[in-house]
Amino acid sequence: MSAKKTKATETLTIQKPSILSFKRKLEASHGLLYSGVWKNRDVEVIKVNKDGKEYEVKAWKPLKIEPVKTLGTQSSFKTAESDRAKPNPVAAGGDSVTLPEGADTLLLKYTVRVIGGLSKPEACNRPDFQELLETKIEQDKTELIPILAYRFAYNIANGRFLWRNRVGAEDIKIKVKIDSSIRSNGENEKQPSKNLTFNAYDYSLKDFDYINPKCEKAQSDLETLANAIKQGLLSEDDFVLLSVEAYVKLGTMQQVYPSQEMITEKGKKLFRKDEQAGMHDVKISNAIKTIDTWYSNEHDVSPIAIEPWGAVTQRNQAYRSGNKPANDLYSLLEKWIIKKEVDVSKEDKAFVIANLIRGGLFQMVKDNK
Repeated sequence: MSAKKTKATETLTIQKPSILSFKRKLEASHGLLYSGVWKNRDVEVIKVNKDGKEYEVKAWKPLKIEPVKTLGTQSSFKTAESDRAKPNPVAAGGDSVTLPEGADTLLLKYTVRVIGGLSKPEACNRPDFQELLETKIEQDKTELIPILAYRFAYNIANGRFLWRNRVGAEDIKIKVKIDSSIRSNGENEKQPSKNLTFNAYDYSLKDFDYINPKCEKAQSDLETLANAIKQGLLSEDDFVLLSVEAYVKLGTMQQVYPSQEMITEKGKKLFRKDEQAGMHDVKISNAIKTIDTWYSNEHDVSPIAIEPWGAVTQRNQAYRSGNKPANDLYSLLEKWIIKKEVDVSKEDKAFVIANLIRGGLFQMVKDNK
């Protein structure tokens, strides 16, 4: 009896941390946008004849952002009757990006660094909680990490990171080069680079189960990519670098959609890097971590991004807030780590680990103000 009482007392004295932070384990870069021709997706330079001479030119040219001025109309339901015929200053143009004449394909380039050392937080002001957390992660990570790595790989293979650029494309090819600092045998043998190619339409956006049965390589290449991500996440201080190129056949002169910076009175402002159109690292990361289908027991659940409260700002909903039983990150941490409950599902544990991979500052107690 006394042993049981002591154990219960020890459990109750574990304090929640007010500071718990983890570094991101999937470090995506900004993406850069280029234009070119579909048939040239395997080459970097092409030969052209001009004035009787042959020259080599780059096959893929940086996409530039152009200002566009338009006359927008009022469409809001709240618009006063006296203003409904007036121009709308918010819709009066702004930045725009299109493929040039003769270029039918968009190219998006970015990299992702998959970092190890998952079980150790960057900061935690409760050593007893940190010790328990590290123990739980070490116990379960070999079962949970492969589940997450597979879903991360799936979102790279299906081109979810293209967002609106994926819609209505005639064809999409994703190339991934895998470079690893992880040694395959002993201290001196570094793993060789691997090159994979995916047809984005072989993989669904709605779930993580569909693989095109007509493509024999679709499953094996996906497993190769997932295994590389798994190795990076399970390592202690090594990393795996993924270089991603997405070729999207849209059609000549078609509109392209970089990341948008903000909405201003003068119209939209698009993200650029050294005057080249691009995609924010946050937007790319958000797509790769859109793997949460565990937030609801309902059927036909679409994936949402890994967030502590299951927040989806576009829908103004937090899918993991106010549920019974509670399934937000903080409730699951308390249930799994502090209370040591044994009925925490594999899916709930995977959600917790995915948030730690996502990284950030997690405060489990409120300020006394």
